[in-house]
Amino acid sequence: MSEPIHRLTDIACLVRVAETTPMAAIRQTIALAAAARAIAHVTLGVQTFTPPYTPFWTGIADTIAADVNQKAAAIAEDLAEEIRKQAAGAGVEADVDIVRGAFAGVAEHAARAARAADLVVVDQPHGALDTSEVLFEEALFRSGRPVLVAAPDVAPVTAPTRIVVAWDGSCHAARATADALFAFPSIREVDLVTVSGEKSLANILPPAAFGAHLGRKGLAVTVSDVARRDLSVAAALDHYARNSGAHLLVMGGFGHTRLMEFLLGGVTVELTGSARLPLLMSY
Repeated sequence: MSEPIHRLTDIACLVRVAETTPMAAIRQTIALAAAARAIAHVTLGVQTFTPPYTPFWTGIADTIAADVNQKAAAIAEDLAEEIRKQAAGAGVEADVDIVRGAFAGVAEHAARAARAADLVVVDQPHGALDTSEVLFEEALFRSGRPVLVAAPDVAPVTAPTRIVVAWDGSCHAARATADALFAFPSIREVDLVTVSGEKSLANILPPAAFGAHLGRKGLAVTVSDVARRDLSVAAALDHYARNSGAHLLVMGGFGHTRLMEFLLGGVTVELTGSARLPLLMSY
């Protein structure tokens, strides 16, 4: 019997197809698959348009819907071909699946398929009206896998050596750290960061205790506390991570209830839409 493989073997990438489709997640997936010698599994989600029922102008509405859907299908086919070309150029085996339908169903299908991967890569969502948010949410809560949110303005991360962990003592933060260490065995330095004034840290596992655990794995661990000043918690974390020399920001997803996060905003929602570094999250 052969020895088990302790590395990334399958990377899922979930992309919402639009007139101008973001390419950060695709670039990140291909680069990471090339570095890890993994297979890239790309799902292109195409939202189909169904006109509302009306007794008037039904034929016109159906024609408009057909034209919109045909255009979206053509964009998806062209994008699939471009992904295959980019993957082949990088020496990556890639399969591309185009899924069409109501977007909630598309996202559910994509997250279900991603369970057969080690890591899920998505683009930054931009608010509740962006259906990329649905892909991100389904990936985080339904795939059972860590989610890497690609940063659009930096080079893809493939072999990070230094990471910043947003430490709040939660099981989600501990899981995200473990997932990061598995996905990126190149990691050598871990900075456990808390944010002063975010919430009471009196009853959590102290970062020093978690740091000691990581230190026994041979990692160089730093424990840092960041003052919020006039920034939000998310902005304080993002600013610290970007200026610390880290290659990756790691955090657990949704410290509050999902409903409260979406209605009132929160660290997860803000960072997934604006982090300047690649962001790895687990739930």
